[in-house]
Amino acid sequence: MKKNSIKFFKSLAIGLFVLSSTQVWSQEDSGLQVGLMTSINNNQFESAGSVFGFMAGGFADYNYKFLNGRIGIVYDRLGGARPDLEGLEQPLSTTSVTFTDRRVSLHNVSVPLLVSVYYPGSEDADLKPRLTAGIAYSYTIKAIEKRDIMFEFDDNTYARFSGDKEDVSGDYQQHHLTYMAGFGFDFNLSDGRKAYIEVLYKRGINEINKVELARRGNLGDIYTNTISIGFGTTIFKF
Repeated sequence: MKKNSIKFFKSLAIGLFVLSSTQVWSQEDSGLQVGLMTSINNNQFESAGSVFGFMAGGFADYNYKFLNGRIGIVYDRLGGARPDLEGLEQPLSTTSVTFTDRRVSLHNVSVPLLVSVYYPGSEDADLKPRLTAGIAYSYTIKAIEKRDIMFEFDDNTYARFSGDKEDVSGDYQQHHLTYMAGFGFDFNLSDGRKAYIEVLYKRGINEINKVELARRGNLGDIYTNTISIGFGTTIFKF
């Protein structure tokens, strides 16, 4: 997945360069705007299994000719699944205790910075296709793991407890960087405002697992991977 994501990011960068070298826009659409944005996220670590999340917050953007720059401050929930954790401390009358179906949610405050290049010739259109790439800094406020607990008893019977959760913030780096790339469409609204829809792939740059000595289910490199569908609208134009 890592090699494929790098190839995708390189391809998008080439596309941005090609568009920027062929596009000529007027200054009429230039200007600073602020608004609100949100997205739904499908998140995954290196292990199989995904975690649903979302992003919500505010942004400011600026159009200059064929380019658009956007910066925001948002709440962004990332995460992913972890392998089963076996060999835990055993209560009386049990032979084994296993954490299964482990899902981790990372609750972050993020600052995304994105640059978009619009499709050549779309300056007068109400629908403007674009390619987008950028980077985000995130600070993890809290990491919560939800899982099921499987008990195996001495008489070979089993019991499963669902809905257990734990604050595992100490297991993950608080500071991490993400690159993102994708495409979107801007829609003209009244009074010169706009709305947009976009699809982004996001990949963690730095490894976030702080655990070095532990059982096998907690070891290994962890990078965030996210596919997001985002929506936004400008509210004020300056």
